[in-house]
Amino acid sequence: MSQERFKALIYKKDLDRISGWVMAHPNLETGGDLFGFWTHTGSPIIQFVLGPGVNSKHNEFSFYQDKEFLVQSAEILINEYGLQHIGEWHSHHQIDLAKPSNGDINTVNSALHKHNFDKFLLCIANLEPVEDIDSFNTSLGAFLFEKSNSYYKTGAWVVLPEDSPIRMNLIQKYKWKKSFLHDPFHSESWRGNILETKLSDPTMISTKPIEISNHVWYRSFEGQALLRAVHNDLDESFQNLKMLIKPSEDIYFVFYDQQSKWRVDLPVDYPLSCPEIFLNDEKIEFINWDRRLSRELSRLIFNLNGI
Repeated sequence: MSQERFKALIYKKDLDRISGWVMAHPNLETGGDLFGFWTHTGSPIIQFVLGPGVNSKHNEFSFYQDKEFLVQSAEILINEYGLQHIGEWHSHHQIDLAKPSNGDINTVNSALHKHNFDKFLLCIANLEPVEDIDSFNTSLGAFLFEKSNSYYKTGAWVVLPEDSPIRMNLIQKYKWKKSFLHDPFHSESWRGNILETKLSDPTMISTKPIEISNHVWYRSFEGQALLRAVHNDLDESFQNLKMLIKPSEDIYFVFYDQQSKWRVDLPVDYPLSCPEIFLNDEKIEFINWDRRLSRELSRLIFNLNGI
């Protein structure tokens, strides 16, 4: 439940490919699929990045992969190399949304249950204009969805050198005759614009699911939906949101506005009881708890802060 970051492994040239595809569609969404493996601690290792097929649909706020292209490509990657379809990537081009949209969240969570996946990796790319130059920098975020957790985790990239040996073997075998090997767009505009880590970094945590006790309020489907709504509301209203869990399994959030640090503790019987709210580590006392605000705690905080 902690918002500490997991590790996602990817080859340098696959980052070049994604950046190139994104820059080729500066005003429309583009995307593709991710094939690879999971480590014993649950981290994704991307072995092949698939780009958009020729019949993909690129729109301002949506991308639809060419299904026939995906099926034919997956057949080779799975049957010949034993890869798994571990995720997808798409761009939010210049719309300033460097995380999954509500639509993305609903789509992935539905797919987890529909296809009985334990987890799924979603990568979101963005374009950031470079001042005084008619060009862009590319960012790429990694987000891990798990069926056992109510919200996604944010990752940091371990960038492996050069190219995937599986892709190089495919190129040698098929001599570029397969359309899924065509990647005319390459860019290193991601350099310095992604969150990187190292395999030896001890601060990363395992992405193994956390067991949740039966009595906890967010164990149920309704409780998970409420927790997700609270998280989304605070994440859209404040900066650097972290969702954490106490040994007692109570949830609390830490976040910031322009001048202050905030903390919100959700009690064991939330939303029947009111949350505890701290401003710069000082508890704020308030009398009237309106349960209608249980999904929109930002409104309560704005009221307490006189905003």
